Amino acid sequence: MKIACTATNSRSWKPKATTFELAGARLLGVDAARIISPDTRRRIATILQSEQLVQQLVNQISVRAAVEHLERCELLVTKFRDAFLSAP
Repeated sequence: MKIACTATNSRSWKPKATTFELAGARLLGVDAARIISPDTRRRIATILQSEQLVQQLVNQISVRAAVEHLERCELLVTKFRDAFLSAP
């Protein structure tokens, strides 16, 4: 899974997730893990631990966005996943 979105040159700029968006995705992951029931947490963890299911999630999120936003969605989901799975 690609986890970065950068400009390779001035003609092929791709949107990049901002620091605030990345922090927001990470905080959301931690908060979600803390407030949901243990059963729901296990179910979400199962999804987030599967690369195939995470890719399906990214594809579903980005389907309404332009193609160039796919990498941005991947980055945000990755930050959410990392925080959710590492939350106490």
